[in-house]
Amino acid sequence: ASSPSFQLLSSSAPGSLVGATSTLLSDGTVLLLGGLDASGQLQSLQNLYAYSSKSSKWSQTATQSSGNATLSARQSVFPAPRRDHIAVSLPNQRVFIQGGASADLSTVYSDAWILDWSVTPPVWTLLNSTGGPGPRFGHSAVAYGRNILISFGWAGGNAAPTGLHLFDATTLTASASSKGSWQGGSWSATTYTPDPQASSS
Repeated sequence: ASSPSFQLLSSSAPGSLVGATSTLLSDGTVLLLGGLDASGQLQSLQNLYAYSSKSSKWSQTATQSSGNATLSARQSVFPAPRRDHIAVSLPNQRVFIQGGASADLSTVYSDAWILDWSVTPPVWTLLNSTGGPGPRFGHSAVAYGRNILISFGWAGGNAAPTGLHLFDATTLTASASSKGSWQGGSWSATTYTPDPQASSS
């Protein structure tokens, strides 16, 4: 049996980033989302770096907005650049992101988005965040099928509430009028109670 090994990629990578996420999609693409570069600049979420595990090469891809009619004129049609957000892969080459913060952590985001990577160009859709975890960064998330569990993190200078938040993406439906656009989904929450026996073992 052979041992695992590492090799340095010859293609041009995006550089050093702090607070970025790397998300593996079902087609073998790794998406690099957000983060703070060595010069202190946040990375745009309009032009994304993607690594193909098939070709072993990095590429940069422009995205577009879904043009969701529920957006008000004040809301961004793309996610704001951010760091320390969560990003998880959903079936069919989709990515869910939520939260994060500005470069200096002074602004904390509560918004949630779906990126549909299965269409060209990939499309961002803003989701309804009512009932979600609220503004937080440095939090954790895991996807199980089309459900996403979000926990912990920071809300400004304080630890975020310990509630667990579930986003149910099983009710997301594709828009008939805009390819790659999604609507629906729902939030629920519960209070986290530590296992009293966990500390005694």
